[in-house]
Formats: sequence, C-alpha cells, structure tokens
Amino acid sequence: GPLDFMLGVNFDVNPEQSYIKLYSEKAINRIIERFGCPLRISPVPGLVESANLHEEPLPVVESPEWYALRARAERYRSLIPSMLYVSTTTRPDIAYMIGILCGNSL
Repeated sequence: GPLDFMLGVNFDVNPEQSYIKLYSEKAINRIIERFGCPLRISPVPGLVESANLHEEPLPVVESPEWYALRARAERYRSLIPSMLYVSTTTRPDIAYMIGILCGNSL
C-alpha cells in the first residue's frame, strides 16, 4: 500500500505533482498527550535570548530542594529525546533550540 506513516514520521506522497511532504503530526500529538501543551508560545526559529537561560547553582544532593527537583528533572529527561527525534526528522526550524536544551540537560 501507499506509504503514509513510518517511524514516527507522516508522509504525504503525490507522484503526479512530484512531491513528498514529511511531517510529525502523530509524534507531536503523542508528546502533547504525554507532557501537555506548552505554557507559552515560543518564536520559531528560536533564539538563545528567548530561552531565558540562566545559570543556577545545583542543589546539594539529598537536600529538600534536590528532592523537589527530581520529578521535574526526570520529566525533562524523558521529554528532550522525544523532541530531539521530531526536530531531527522533520522540524529543522526547532532543532537549534532543542540542541540548546540538550546541552543544558547534561
């Protein structure tokens, strides 16, 4: 049959007009279902200045702050690979910002 979805990527193939469109609607919808909608709209393409990144000292291990951040950190670590896959397969416009977020998650 015709190719319309494979490995998290949607395909729209039209041989008559000689084009192939790749997009990640299903993968993005799964990310939204799992993690929720973004709280604010981000510019695309993103700029480092718009990310509001700042250096924060890490909390002392096993302190109350450390335990409070663990759940958020685990959620972040599972969200980033999903977003990285989408950005590298079909969304090069967001790949730069995802790369910035990956660098800060190490």
